[in-house]
Amino acid sequence: MSSRMRTKLAVRMPRRRPQPHRHLLAEEPRLTKQHYKILALCWAGWVFDIYDLILFTFLIHPIGTTFGLTKLDLSYALGASLAASAVGGIVFGALADLYGRRRVLEWTIVTYSLGTLLSGLTGGLGSLILFRLVTCASRKPYPG
Repeated sequence: MSSRMRTKLAVRMPRRRPQPHRHLLAEEPRLTKQHYKILALCWAGWVFDIYDLILFTFLIHPIGTTFGLTKLDLSYALGASLAASAVGGIVFGALADLYGRRRVLEWTIVTYSLGTLLSGLTGGLGSLILFRLVTCASRKPYPG
């Protein structure tokens, strides 16, 4: 390539401006408003997680009475819920490694909300277990 052609190519290409260094939250010397916002959102997610688990445990007997379910049927519903939490943590954890924590957390919030809504509209044992599987699998995308 001739020096004249190199000069033309150099003229056509715009120069890159140096990017300003973005500080990570972990690099801040003190806690900021954004730190507290993140803490509050994580706490809210944990509260909904525990609230769902405790509420379902307290309501399992009235649910069984309403649908005429045996204790064995109810144990299947509870067991499936707990198993789905373990499997969901593994699956969504792996997806978070691939697609990023924020994106996967958004997915799990949507699926958790849909599963919870549909759990309230269930008509029997099969749909209850299915909707609890959806709810509980999407309940553990983050440690805690």
